[in-house]
Amino acid sequence: MKKVILLIILLTAGCSNKMEKNHLQEFDFKCPKSPNCVSSLENEESKKVEPIKFDSDPGKALGQIEKILMEMKRCKIILKTDTKIHAVCTSLVFRFRDDLYFEADSEKKIINIKSASRTGYFDFGVNRKRVEKIIEKFSRIQTDSNPSQ
Repeated sequence: MKKVILLIILLTAGCSNKMEKNHLQEFDFKCPKSPNCVSSLENEESKKVEPIKFDSDPGKALGQIEKILMEMKRCKIILKTDTKIHAVCTSLVFRFRDDLYFEADSEKKIINIKSASRTGYFDFGVNRKRVEKIIEKFSRIQTDSNPSQ
């Protein structure tokens, strides 16, 4: 039994590391057919999340997202530009990696967001919960910085 568990851990860890380079600059907000992804640009209701709305300039809004990500355990920012952020969050036990993508749309005053598992089929709602937590924290920051709302 221990050998089977060890084999599963090694195989999944190996798959995760191999994929690291493939995800560095992909900002495709479409989800795969598997139910382990959520996106603000997804049409399928079970995978759809609302984009993050902001009322400041895009750089400031992304700075707030960056701060939220830096406070999250086992989450690392891989790429940051003026309009985009790519982060990777790693699960505690099996070290599964999930990719988080953010892209600011200055005209619409929204940040599109995608959270997707790299491996496996089910994520048991982890990506949706993560996105909802980020949106909630961002909303609190926006409210705190604009008390008149």
